[in-house]
Amino acid sequence: MDILHCRIAYYGTLGKPGHFFRPLRGSFSEHETQSLSRVDSAAFHEATAGAGYCYTLWRKFLGYVIPFSVDDRRPGCVSAIFVEGAESSKDICQVINSDPELRWRFNKRLPKPNDFLDLIASNDQSPLH
Repeated sequence: MDILHCRIAYYGTLGKPGHFFRPLRGSFSEHETQSLSRVDSAAFHEATAGAGYCYTLWRKFLGYVIPFSVDDRRPGCVSAIFVEGAESSKDICQVINSDPELRWRFNKRLPKPNDFLDLIASNDQSPLH
């Protein structure tokens, strides 16, 4: 599967305070948009507090979340990317590195090759379920 041609969405700030869902590739139903937007919740803020990032699975989407925004430095900020069909942090990294704006938005903490495997090994649970 060519991960760069799958549906991709970003959730976070878009040049101003506040969080917004933005499809980057493909279209998303209202249900998908609302479900993926749950990343802006206390569960994710708690999940990212320790390591400074978390991964989440929802249906066929792998999501990567950091508690940081380049547009808004207030507490409670979140930046997330969701990639349909992604199976590893390497897939997420490939998508981020393919887009200059995504590289800029995630520059505080880019995914590392073994992130996802390390989380599985530690039995972390996804708060999106």
